[in-house]
Amino acid sequence: MTAKTQAQKATLQFLASLRQRNASVHTLKAYRGDLEAFSVYIGQRDLKAVDHVAIRGFLSHLYHKGLGKTSVARALAALRSLYHWMAQEGMVQQNPAALVSTPKLPKKLPRVPTIEEMNIVLDGKMPKVDQNGLHVVITWSRDNVQLYLNAKPTGVTRLPPPKKGPADA
Repeated sequence: MTAKTQAQKATLQFLASLRQRNASVHTLKAYRGDLEAFSVYIGQRDLKAVDHVAIRGFLSHLYHKGLGKTSVARALAALRSLYHWMAQEGMVQQNPAALVSTPKLPKKLPRVPTIEEMNIVLDGKMPKVDQNGLHVVITWSRDNVQLYLNAKPTGVTRLPPPKKGPADA
């Protein structure tokens, strides 16, 4: 994208700052597309003159193009991030995208394993405990469904060694 408008120049600078902060290539690609579409939508308008009504109009434009709520929410996140960065750089006084509410996204329930799938897991080997008393995490994957036994999302909990009682002697 060769920068012609103020919005395009700001977008290029913003994306360069994200690259310096090691943003994901996926984030950069998505934000670039969303911000390019916004630049085309506002045309030659000054970014300081863009208000929350114009941003709502842009989101409505995205809906009319057939984009889903998740894509529209991502575009809004890109605009919020752009305007936040511009405020930090002293290019704008306020963030008009902050006044726009995020589209309500549908909540998806996780897929529940079938009885047969659970039987496969339960009939398998039990988790082993290594010499440090840590439970080994068993992962089971079928259709990208993973089951973690005796683990937290942040890591495995260390269990103290069992105490020997009078019955164990």
